[in-house]
Amino acid sequence: FAQELIERRVENSIAFDSIVGDEGFEKIKANAAGIIRTIESIQRNQETIGEGQDAIVVIDKNEIREFPPEVCYKFSKHETTKRGRNPLGQEAELQQRFYDVANLVPTIVGVPAPFYALDMGVQKIFAMERLKAATVDEIYRGVKRLPEWVDIDEVCDELEAFLEVLNHSGLYHRDLHPGNVMVAIDKPENSSQKAVFLIDFGLSAHASGMEPYKNVTSQGVFTYNDDCVMIKEVRRMLKFVRANQDGGYVDDK
Repeated sequence: FAQELIERRVENSIAFDSIVGDEGFEKIKANAAGIIRTIESIQRNQETIGEGQDAIVVIDKNEIREFPPEVCYKFSKHETTKRGRNPLGQEAELQQRFYDVANLVPTIVGVPAPFYALDMGVQKIFAMERLKAATVDEIYRGVKRLPEWVDIDEVCDELEAFLEVLNHSGLYHRDLHPGNVMVAIDKPENSSQKAVFLIDFGLSAHASGMEPYKNVTSQGVFTYNDDCVMIKEVRRMLKFVRANQDGGYVDDK
């Protein structure tokens, strides 16, 4: 009886939102025991593939035994620097909106498919598609190499055009620094494959009005950089790398 009460209490503390941006990803009904086993497995076998101010992104090494993992898991960290960040569940819903637009318009720009968001006490997890790509920041710092096939002007022009489409839809990324723009490692083989990606929608918004880059919250008033302005920096960094990559020079700034 006591065990049943404990399990019921655990179930009541869990918030599970199935988002499923990819039609090929099967929807399942979550249960408390399965969720707990999943979290324990990820934590026991995790390998970090990315980390930012507010979150850490990992893969489950167990998945590597059978095939390259197609899912990565974003764990929310305590927000040390207040920036008006979205709760992880809201971030997942916004990522779905960006994903939908990226798949409705003809563009080489993609967004990782969101799968589900999970909130269980202090554990806040967002599962999404893992990309075979490198961030512009990694490329600029020499951690990853800029693929030879990349046409920098085409990629950046497409990014700017896609941002205009997003803005017309009321969607604003608001944190588009070089660490949140990824370039595909392999050259797309057809028009359905994406060449460049936007990631991390923790500061994004579906906004209307005159000040989409301003956020008024109980924590304060926050302002963000214009998305299109940040693409200019991405273009500059990629061109710098292309000019110096073959010579072996790495800018360590």
